[in-house]
Formats: sequence, C-alpha cells, structure tokens
Amino acid sequence: RRLADYGVPEFNPQQWKRPGLHTHAMTSHYKGGARFVSPYFLSILTPRAVVSLKTLDRMEIRPDNQMEGSAAFYRAIQTLAKQ
Repeated sequence: RRLADYGVPEFNPQQWKRPGLHTHAMTSHYKGGARFVSPYFLSILTPRAVVSLKTLDRMEIRPDNQMEGSAAFYRAIQTLAKQ
C-alpha cells in the first residue's frame, strides 16, 4: 500500500465466478499507482486462425473464450481502455 509507482506484468486475475471483479482489480491497480498492467495472454490471432491451428488456450484473453474468465477479463480491459 505504500507503493506509488509499480507495474503489473502478466496479469490475469482468473476470477470468472464474480461479475465485475476483473474491472475492480484493474481499477484498484490504476488507483494504487500502477504505471502499466500487462495482460496475460492477449491473442493477436483471428478466431479462424486459432481454430485452424488448434491453439486455443484456456488463459487466452479473447471476447469469445469463456474459459477461466478470459472473456470477462477482455471486457474489463475494453472498459478501462475507454476511460
């Protein structure tokens, strides 16, 4: 709580059971002084490429990945990026 300048690498709260928790966690870091939050694992592949390569990871942060709260985390990133 005394930190005023820090970063959060490879962040994924994995809290899929409680709606809004991803946004709350990221907002808490922002208000606590985090200079960056680097999400783990944000895909740059198209959904078609992912299916054809069979590389869908349970932790892959995508709007259509319902495993491990990844879709909820994706929405939280979008929400905070707009602010």
